[in-house]
Amino acid sequence: MENKRLNMYKAAPELYKAMLSLENALQQTSLTPIEKELIKIRASQINGWNRIAISTELPID
Repeated sequence: MENKRLNMYKAAPELYKAMLSLENALQQTSLTPIEKELIKIRASQINGWNRIAISTELPID
């Protein structure tokens, strides 16, 4: 069985660009890697990315 990965840029280009902006902003901080990851997880939850992936039965990586 082939495991197809979601192309985030094609699926939601504006969300992808926002996530890149978040990543760039986090790189400029003195937060720990764990704190940075928690911020990214929370931003993903707020934006509903997990609901999109689950509702379309796409893998969440």
